Amino acid sequence: MNAGVDEFAPVLKMAEPSGRRVVVVDQCASTQDIARESGTGAIVIARRQTAGRGRLGRAWSDTAGAGLALSLTLDATLVRDPGVLSIGVGLAACEACEQVLIDPQNSATTRASTALGVRWPNDVVERTHGRKLAGVLIERFNDVFVVGVGINCLHRAGDWPDALRGRAVSLVELEPSLDRNSLRALVAIELLRAIDRVLAMSPDRIARDWSARDTLVGTRRAFEHAGRRTAGTVVSVDPLSHLIVRDDAGTLHRLAALTTSMVHDAVG
Repeated sequence: MNAGVDEFAPVLKMAEPSGRRVVVVDQCASTQDIARESGTGAIVIARRQTAGRGRLGRAWSDTAGAGLALSLTLDATLVRDPGVLSIGVGLAACEACEQVLIDPQNSATTRASTALGVRWPNDVVERTHGRKLAGVLIERFNDVFVVGVGINCLHRAGDWPDALRGRAVSLVELEPSLDRNSLRALVAIELLRAIDRVLAMSPDRIARDWSARDTLVGTRRAFEHAGRRTAGTVVSVDPLSHLIVRDDAGTLHRLAALTTSMVHDAVG
């Protein structure tokens, strides 16, 4: 099953000291499904997903050989707060992408890394236009959390389907000088390092660092909560507790973070 290992050989080498198992597949429906059957401590990477999925049952589009699809498994009994895990992995994905874009010899690349942010709860987006760079899906199966991350790496402008054109962006679109041959392995390594680093932090620190990258406050959005839609300007986001939204009448609505979802393509 370890097809395409050469490209991701640096990832296998990086994971060896920790004893984590890395499985690389050429193609699969979803890395989540393989990871689910692999037990704790597994890392699954696919060159291509044919039926990737995101939060709330949404599809995750994957152009052949252009994205990084990675899932890892965690012992659920060691995860104190699923909410912290959710925003923590989103923060880690953002930090990993920032790190890949940082080049001390290239000030333009360094500026590109500062143009990223997080969109509640755990999307990584380009700040200027809100285009999505990465997404996170976390599923629990008995005593195992399966953490999936999809990052757009090698896509060019013409690769996007019509539905995603102008709404998604890749790392090489943000910085064309990145090495296409080694990029996905580099992103995987930085992602795994960032996840380990972030999940070792306190919940307060994770929330604080997440909030420093927030892109929702001050924007007009629509949310679904308790079967009702609330639209207005986002006043504040506490990623572990609630969002506050001011509607057109000036009324403030406090929406519980764990039971609220954002309605994409809707502002009213």
